[in-house]
Amino acid sequence: MGLTATGGSYGIHGTNNPNSIGHAASAGCVRMYNHDVIELYNTVPIGTIVNIYFNLEIALISYLILRLFLYVLELKFSYIFL
Repeated sequence: MGLTATGGSYGIHGTNNPNSIGHAASAGCVRMYNHDVIELYNTVPIGTIVNIYFNLEIALISYLILRLFLYVLELKFSYIFL
């Protein structure tokens, strides 16, 4: 399934890496569990309009958690190699 939006075309698809769902791990595609893609395909008519909303608060919190994780990881490795 795909959609065209400002800035390009994006896919709505399953993944062979379920741990990537909910993370910014692609160039904008919407990744879903494969069983959910099958259900969506069987229930939603072709041509249905898709609205995607961006939650800035959740994105900011995710970004800060990632930065904190990378900082702790950097401290851990700098301690090991000193």
